[in-house]
Formats: sequence, C-alpha cells, structure tokens
Amino acid sequence: MYKSLPEGELQIVFAGGKYVKEMVLRYSQVKRVAELRLPNSSDIGEVSSGERFDGRYTIGFVDNKKQEKLWWRDEKTEPGYQIRLTFLSGNLTKDTTMWWQTIVQKAITIKPGDEDAFSKTLKD
Repeated sequence: MYKSLPEGELQIVFAGGKYVKEMVLRYSQVKRVAELRLPNSSDIGEVSSGERFDGRYTIGFVDNKKQEKLWWRDEKTEPGYQIRLTFLSGNLTKDTTMWWQTIVQKAITIKPGDEDAFSKTLKD
C-alpha cells in the first residue's frame, strides 16, 4: 500500500510474488464522472445528448442496495485472459447529494473467471 501519493492511496497485489494481479487507486480528491468521460447511465439518451463519452463501459450497481455505481470494461490480453478496468462512484449514504456523479476509486484487475488463464501465463 502506497499512502499519501498526490493522486491518492495505491494498493498493488502481486501473484507469485512478482506479477501484478491487481491495482486499486483510491483517489485523494474525488473525480467527476464527466471529467473521466464516463456516461451517466446506459440509457440511449446518453448517446444522443451530444456529449462525448467513452461508450466501452457497462454501468451497474455494486449490490442490490444501489448505493454505489460501478463502471467497467474488459480488455483482452495477448496471452488470452482479460483485464477489467473499473471506476467506483461515491456512496449514497456516506457522500454528498451528487454521489452518482463522483468517482472515488479506479481499479485494474483480472476479470472474474479468468484467474486460471492468468495463472497459467506466470513464469517461475
């Protein structure tokens, strides 16, 4: 864990002690959805609004309580596994009234279900 970085707190998780498996950045200052060019919703109206957003993201909620939004996209790697890039919103009960417009965390992880494919690429 790297604390007190200008961008925030960075946690790096290693597989096999030497290969990066996961990186999570908890922003020191909240980012805005528009600043990161993330769409506000999956609604078709987002596309026709004239704003330019990164359309590669799927949007959902972290759980059925719908207190935190999650934007994610998956990218294939040459070795065959996929990585997932996610952005996490503020929390409905903990943050300001515009929680759904804020991003508090960015993460790069192995896509759930691709852990075995990732492990097979590790060299001793």
